Amino acid sequence: MADRAGDTDAQAALTMLEAFGSVGATAFDVTLLNIEGREQGFQRNRSLDELRHSIRHRLEAAAGQQHSIVIRPRSTAALLIQLDDFTADKAAQLAPHAFMTVCTSPNNFQVWLAVSDGPKEMEAAKQFRTRVRRGAGADHSATGAVRLAGSLNFKSRYAPDFPIITLGQVNLGRMTTVAALQEANLIAPEPATPPASVPLPNPPARAARGRLWRTISKPYAARP
Repeated sequence: MADRAGDTDAQAALTMLEAFGSVGATAFDVTLLNIEGREQGFQRNRSLDELRHSIRHRLEAAAGQQHSIVIRPRSTAALLIQLDDFTADKAAQLAPHAFMTVCTSPNNFQVWLAVSDGPKEMEAAKQFRTRVRRGAGADHSATGAVRLAGSLNFKSRYAPDFPIITLGQVNLGRMTTVAALQEANLIAPEPATPPASVPLPNPPARAARGRLWRTISKPYAARP
C-alpha cells in the first residue's frame, strides 16, 4: 500500500527516484513552483540518497504551501530524453523503448527514454534530443524537468481539485540505443545545413586629422 502524506503519495515519489537511479541518475535539481508557475525555491545537485531520505517531508511541505515539486535528473550512464504531451495511447506505443511513463494531468503523459549510446557532448546531445522529440511527435519545448510523482500539480486551471502526478509503466534499468530508435523511426532527419554566406568586406576606414574614425556605440535606452 502506498505511504500517503496528506493528499500526496510518498511511495510513488520513491519509485520515480528509483527509476531514474536505475538508468544512472545520481543527482537532481529541485525546483518549487507556485500555483502561477513562478519559482519559489531551487536546489542544485541534490543526491539521490538525500532525496530518498527527505522526500516525505518535501511532499508535506510543498502540499501545505501549494507548491509543485519539479526535479531535473542528471545521469552519467545514459542520455535521458523526456517526451511530453502524449495521450495514453501514444505513450503506450513508445513504452517498449521507455523506462518510465508519467501522467502529469488528466490524459497528459510523458515518456522517458534512456539512450545508452547517445551523444555525450552538450550541443550534440541537445540536437539529438530535439530530433527524437520531432520523430516521436512530442512537444519540442520539453526541458528535461518533470513534476515529481506522488506530488500535486498545483496550477490555477486545476483548482480546487489539483491532480496528483502518477506513474504508468516503470521498467527499472531499461535502456534503448540509437539504432533501436532509428529502426522504430523515432529520430527525425538532421536539419539541412544552410550554405555559408560570403562575408562582406570591411568598409575602408576614413581618416580625420591623422587618426581613424571609430564608432562609439551608445548604450541602449530601455523603454519606460
